[in-house]
Parts: sequence; structure tokens; C-alpha cells
Amino acid sequence: QREQARQMQKNQLLLQAISLSVMSSSFEDSLRSCVGIICEMANWPIGHVCFHDADRQCLTSSDIWTLPDDDHYVQLRRHSDALTFASGEGIPGRIWAAAAPTWFSELNDARFQRTGSLSIHGAFGFPVIAHDETIAVVEFFTPSHVAPDPQVLTLAGSVGHQLGQMVERRRQAEERARIAAIVESSYDAIIGKDLQGRITSWNRGAELVYGYTEVEAVGQTVALLLPPGVTTEEPEITKAVENRRRLVQFETTARRKDWQLIVVAMTVSPILDSRDQMVGTSSIE
Repeated sequence: QREQARQMQKNQLLLQAISLSVMSSSFEDSLRSCVGIICEMANWPIGHVCFHDADRQCLTSSDIWTLPDDDHYVQLRRHSDALTFASGEGIPGRIWAAAAPTWFSELNDARFQRTGSLSIHGAFGFPVIAHDETIAVVEFFTPSHVAPDPQVLTLAGSVGHQLGQMVERRRQAEERARIAAIVESSYDAIIGKDLQGRITSWNRGAELVYGYTEVEAVGQTVALLLPPGVTTEEPEITKAVENRRRLVQFETTARRKDWQLIVVAMTVSPILDSRDQMVGTSSIE
């Protein structure tokens, strides 16, 4: 029990260290840190990362390695760099095909057939999956004969999951930034509103069309843009919002800051959150 408690504490420390490494500035830096930490704390001397090449549909060797200071292992790196791995081929390909952490007691891999003098007797690895696609495979090797360890595989699965989530979050942030840049640079008025009709976003195009600055418009109700004597938007707009339906190129009359009335062709779309609940609308005018 004492040994089991010590192992659990070691695993917790490993996960904490890896969680910190995931905060690195790039995915490659996070992988490099994770490989080094796992090699050191799990006492596996060799770690390596293969990346998925979407164009060629194969795994290719990266320059992310943890290797002992021993020229004996240079052969392994050289042969890895010269090969690619299809799904199910070699250790990386078998991890890719399994889409799960995998332990290997028999090393059926072309690299070890080429380096017959290399004394490697154990391997395990895990995939990094983001948006249901394997983007990398991490593999580890040892010269020792090691029995399969379910705790190590569980830990490896947690690491792969964390790395995959990090990639997904960064991709989402990049996409949001890209869309925000497109919206802000558009000459069309792009306006976001909540379900109460309160303006929540106002781009540069809206400033040009209506004359109000973002500071003046955000927080105001849609009444800011309605013609004199009109208190609500047209029934067609209200009905589309209620039915979560997109309204395309609907012509209506709006009022500028200088009280000039203008005709706009409005496209209104529902804004849905991650639970598919409607939280507002966006309009392009």
C-alpha cells in the first residue's frame, strides 16, 4: 500500500507538471516539455513525437526527441527521420489506428529491423487528438523489459487529452480572432444584439452607416436606429428571431444619428451558444 500511495503521488506530480507545460507558448513547446517530463519521472529514457501529415495521410518524424547522451541511439533517430508511418504501420501507426494509449511488448517496427544492435525491449505511446483527428503521436522506449502498466497508460491518456484540448482551444481562439478581424474591417454594418434587443457589438462599418461610435451604440436598444414614431422592429424580423430563422436581405428603413432616414437590406441570423441555445442575433446591413 505504501508503494501504491507513492506511485499515486508521483502520478499526481507528473500531471501537475504536464498541466504547467501545456501553458507553453506553442503546441510544439508543450509537446517537448511533456516528453521530457514523462521520460524523467516515468524513468523511460527515450521519447519522440511524430506529426500527422494531412496531405500525405501519414505520420512523419519531428525534431522533438528526448535521448540519452549516447551515440548508440543516434541510429534510432536517423532511421525514424527517414521513414513515414501509415495508419497501423510501425509503433506510431498502430497508436494512430488504435486512437488510444497503447503498450508494446513486441516491437514490430521497421526501425528496429534496421538497427538490430539497438537494445530496445519496451515501448508505449499515446495519440494527441483534436476535433476528432489525430494530430500527433508520442512514443516512448526503454532498453528494460517492463511489464504493461495500466497506470502509465491511464496517465498517458490524460496527457494526450490535455494536449488535444489545448489545441482545440487555441484553434477556436484563432478562429474567433480571424472572424473578429473580418467583422471589424468590413464596410457593412455588422451589429450584435441580445434577446432584449440591446446592442452588444458594433463594428466600424456600423459607425460609417449610422454615424454612432461603438461607445455611443453598445448598450442601447434597437430603438436607437428606428424611424421616428416606430417603437419596434418589423414583424418579419421579430418572427424570424422567435423562430430562430435566418432572414435574408430584408429591406427596411432605419435612422442615422443625424436623423436622416436610410433604406437598408438587412440579413438577420440567430446567435447560438455551445448548448445550441439562442442568446442573441447578428445583423449585416
